[in-house]
Amino acid sequence: MNKHVIMVEDDVFLRENICELLELDGFNVTGCGSAAEFFSLIHTSRFVVAVIDVGLPDQSGYDLSEYLRANTKMGVIILTARTGIDNKIQGFSAGADYYFSKPVDSRELSAAITNLMCRLAPEYGDDTAADTDAWIFRENGWYLTSPKGIEIRLTAKEGEFIRLLLNTENECLEKKTVLHAMGYLTEGPYGNRALGVMVTRLRKKIKTRAGDNALIKTVHGFGFSLGEKLHRA
Repeated sequence: MNKHVIMVEDDVFLRENICELLELDGFNVTGCGSAAEFFSLIHTSRFVVAVIDVGLPDQSGYDLSEYLRANTKMGVIILTARTGIDNKIQGFSAGADYYFSKPVDSRELSAAITNLMCRLAPEYGDDTAADTDAWIFRENGWYLTSPKGIEIRLTAKEGEFIRLLLNTENECLEKKTVLHAMGYLTEGPYGNRALGVMVTRLRKKIKTRAGDNALIKTVHGFGFSLGEKLHRA
């Protein structure tokens, strides 16, 4: 089943906390803090459910809900500090399936998302249509998307490393080129170790999130290369 959720919340601490709790429940969650970022993400990824705050810095969450209801089949959950009955009516009128007030119990939120995903399974449950034989790299926000549509958020260093690999196309990326391009040479003898730790952690992240550990290959005595197809979004 496709379990992709987008969480739109401008409070960074709250967003990261909720995303982490939902991921522990088995969801694949992408967080963002503005309407602009939200619209960019939904046009490049295949989400099933959106959890949306109302008070965003650039646009009302109600507008986002209306857009999703008019243009997609996604499930919509509004999560906001606005508790008045008029606010709730506006939320449901905008197309929300659920309306939760902050703070919300993560178990209740998780149950609502699960319910929506079960309902939407005929539309989103089969990922085979979205499968390709290639990974996708998006520099805007540093994301990797697996051939099965699983999205992985990268750190800036990890993103820069993937970009270097992608820029070499089918060639091997020399280790000294990576050390120079990513600033590890300034760390003296510790640069090689720092690079090795970063690559190891990245491989582990990819394996944990996507169940795949073949994207990055080590060419012993020389550097790195891509083990699978990778395209730039």
